[in-house]
Amino acid sequence: MTYARQYATHLQPLADRHLKEITRQELRDFLTFKLTHGGLRQPGRPMEVNSVKGFLVPLRKCLQAALDDGLILTNPSSRIRIARRKDRTSADALERYTRDELAEILRMAQEQMPTWFPVFLTAARTGLRVGEICGLQLADLNFGSRYIHVRRAVSRRILGTPKNGKYRRVDMSGQLAAVLQDYIWSREIADTVAGKEPTPWVFGSLETRRYMNDEFLAKELWPRLLRLAKARPLRFHALRHTFASLLIEQGESLAYVKDQLGHSSIQITVDIYGHLIPGANRGAVDRLDDPAGAIENATGRNPGATPALTRS
Repeated sequence: MTYARQYATHLQPLADRHLKEITRQELRDFLTFKLTHGGLRQPGRPMEVNSVKGFLVPLRKCLQAALDDGLILTNPSSRIRIARRKDRTSADALERYTRDELAEILRMAQEQMPTWFPVFLTAARTGLRVGEICGLQLADLNFGSRYIHVRRAVSRRILGTPKNGKYRRVDMSGQLAAVLQDYIWSREIADTVAGKEPTPWVFGSLETRRYMNDEFLAKELWPRLLRLAKARPLRFHALRHTFASLLIEQGESLAYVKDQLGHSSIQITVDIYGHLIPGANRGAVDRLDDPAGAIENATGRNPGATPALTRS
């Protein structure tokens, strides 16, 4: 989102205030309201921390320019920090689909949007971010060993490196490998018949022969699919959370989930998904018990002990 759009979408309420009247406390209250009540596009829905940080940048630049020009004595936005919401990792706060919901979404994609079905299946079976999917090239797919090498990502239509600047390998399921092979083979035949040079991009535009537009995928194709499937209107990123959640539910370790998602540290994975591990705490205390048979009738009473008190 450009600075102009951020201003029009989020910062407009401050437009009628004189620069000298804006205080640090007012800005804190303003940002807190955004985090808890959302923006103009989706009122009532809390905004993500990163989204709020996004429009805080141009606000700081504007106030800093006013300070440099002598219009204000201090920059009220300096050193304001936005803390992550404590409920970010709760089960309710984590946007994800159930296994049945995901199956219905993918079924509808295959039936009603077959051209884009491989894109949605890739997201569901790998947990790749939307930009990482758009940045995939044919050379990144290893069908022999069944993995995807994540080397680049598209952000706001600009090609760059993956988040954290780290490359990684992501396992490719058998179903996904078969679908992608058929998809690529069909496209190569169509290009040959049309006399076109093959594109290196897995999901590149057939018209421009360039990498896929990440905003088109997340904001146009994805909502269209959700309407067809009559599914809950979660963000495209929910497919990433769903992928991780389903892995954990079937017993995969957080270390494996971390590697697949490309988190910079295991702590991030634990913070986001640790609460999903079924019976994690119970297993920990159970391992403190003595071996079976070491303590007989642990919950029973010793017949020779003092009789139990009875209610009168």
